[in-house]
Amino acid sequence: MERYQRHLSDTEVCQVCKGGVESILHVLRDCPAIADLWSCIVPIRKRREFFSTSLLPWLYDNLGNDVDMGGYGWSTVFAMAAWWAWKWRC
Repeated sequence: MERYQRHLSDTEVCQVCKGGVESILHVLRDCPAIADLWSCIVPIRKRREFFSTSLLPWLYDNLGNDVDMGGYGWSTVFAMAAWWAWKWRC
């Protein structure tokens, strides 16, 4: 969406899934290509909240969460997954 607004792209549609506006939240969470990854690592009981929160609360809640995930804090797992999602797309 930002790329389109800055005339760096001809369309604001996601070039991976062709099914949504390529916003930051779409790239990091909602695109089916990355949503499958999140579905594998986010506990089932947390998925509804995880996939329905807006961008800034989503980032703050997950980066501030230190639940243990098998030797790693959730904030570390979340940050690494988000970083890889962004790196893969850019």
